[in-house]
Amino acid sequence: MKNNIIIYISIHRRIQEISILYHTLIKKYNVEVLIEENKDSILELQTRGVNYTLLEHRDTLLRTVLQNKFLQSIKQSTLGQYIHQKIFELRYDILYKYISKILKSKKYDLLITYSDRHLNLMEYALMKHSRNRGVQVLIPFLVYANPDGYVSGVLGNKNYTSLKNDYFYKRYVFKKFDSLSYKSYHAYQPFFYMFLYKKGLLSSNPWVLGAGLATKTLTGNETILQEFRNINRSGNYEAVGDLSYLKIINSINDQDLTENLYKKYSLINKLNLIYAIPPYAELNMTGKSSYMDKIEKNIKSLQKYQSTHNILLSLHPSMEYIKYNFLEKKYGVKIIREELSTFLHIADLFIAYPSSTVLWSVLLGKKTLILGDIVDVDLYSYLETPVLIKKFKTIDKILNYMLEHYTPSFVNDWKLLAKDKYFHDNLEQDYYNTLDNMMKLNLAT
Repeated sequence: MKNNIIIYISIHRRIQEISILYHTLIKKYNVEVLIEENKDSILELQTRGVNYTLLEHRDTLLRTVLQNKFLQSIKQSTLGQYIHQKIFELRYDILYKYISKILKSKKYDLLITYSDRHLNLMEYALMKHSRNRGVQVLIPFLVYANPDGYVSGVLGNKNYTSLKNDYFYKRYVFKKFDSLSYKSYHAYQPFFYMFLYKKGLLSSNPWVLGAGLATKTLTGNETILQEFRNINRSGNYEAVGDLSYLKIINSINDQDLTENLYKKYSLINKLNLIYAIPPYAELNMTGKSSYMDKIEKNIKSLQKYQSTHNILLSLHPSMEYIKYNFLEKKYGVKIIREELSTFLHIADLFIAYPSSTVLWSVLLGKKTLILGDIVDVDLYSYLETPVLIKKFKTIDKILNYMLEHYTPSFVNDWKLLAKDKYFHDNLEQDYYNTLDNMMKLNLAT
């Protein structure tokens, strides 16, 4: 009899990874995907052949209350924060009852979700309900352990750090959870701390995933595994190759695919330079105008190499072609319509921002340039071959160096990433073994 697995989707930009996960797991397990109403995500799931169940509960009234202008105007006050706390507690209680009703008749052996620290209340309810039933909860893959990656998201925001003139509620809560702060910052606003605390959801290390409701968190290699264990002793971690590697490996082995890509994009007789544009504007991490200015300046630098290189833009993971297709006509570049995991193996130079795609490139033995002008956290300082630049006006000089003079050796990086162990054709079976071992633990609860 097959085991039953539930996958919950909350983040649209993770659809690619979830699709790979789904199509891998349905070969061996019964898999049900749960998703809340989201037109873009649903359309993409349908396009990718992923069957799903729609969670139809909507707490529209309470969400509307939270947007009330008066409540927003007093949010950063003792009264405002306390009201927010109580509304979130009520929203969670309602969601938990809904999830309990939906899952009451379902027998499932594993819940897979992508995070245990962000603000999605449905996810908290699913994870808590599963743990209360003695069902294992898995976070499938994390790329890094460094809390600085999350600090960058609240840097300079006074609502996440203690100040001399703080109101009573903020002083009380931040003092209560002072041991959970990092570099003078807190992971949550005060009301959300208290909501999580009151409902038994607060992570023992809110800066690093996997110390909250997750039973196990997977990492992509042993180097990152050790980082997690050093930073977060409360988490349960295991190293298994990222399932995205499967598509990369399959692309390397598929000669027909490679030939078709070369024909489709007319890539004959030139080297390939891939520039991955990050979804920072979509995530509200930077202003749209300044963001596009940076992107276009970088593309202008790349244009200088059009006589010898095909200049290819990747929109991984957002894949929002319509927003960026004007760049093709304006600069004579080509936007990749396929996923980066099927395309990266043909690159000669890969330019990206801090993300897991850097690991893909290194594992493939590609020259890799990391741009740190928007997010400057050095996530890959343990690797030798990627080149990181932080403060710059243009990338002309570094491009010339990397294209003309840089000849990296990947031997040490491949050892650190345990390429032979985690980047291979049998990765699928390794994943099954990990999940089977987790689900056996349900019998003991």
